[in-house]
Amino acid sequence: MDLMELIFTLLGAAICVYYGWKLLLFSRMLFPKRCFPLSETFFTSMGDWAVVTGASEGIGRAYAFALAERGMNVVIMSRTKATLDLLAKEIGEATGQKVKVIVA
Repeated sequence: MDLMELIFTLLGAAICVYYGWKLLLFSRMLFPKRCFPLSETFFTSMGDWAVVTGASEGIGRAYAFALAERGMNVVIMSRTKATLDLLAKEIGEATGQKVKVIVA
């Protein structure tokens, strides 16, 4: 009976190690910024300017702000000039980066 107990104990330990490893790999997917941080020069490594389309509202607006906060100059594009001019002023004042406006 001692041999069977040892076998089941080792089997249980192996299963715990296996699922523990899977949990560790899964937690890396949940926290990518912590596990795989971007270098400081990642955004500026391909140039100084970023083009954001649909920047007058929603995701495009947030993306333009995020790029400007990370040191990129931003070209924003949308269909409404008044909204783009207001956004360009906000980004320029908040981040100090250059902003160009293109009405599509």
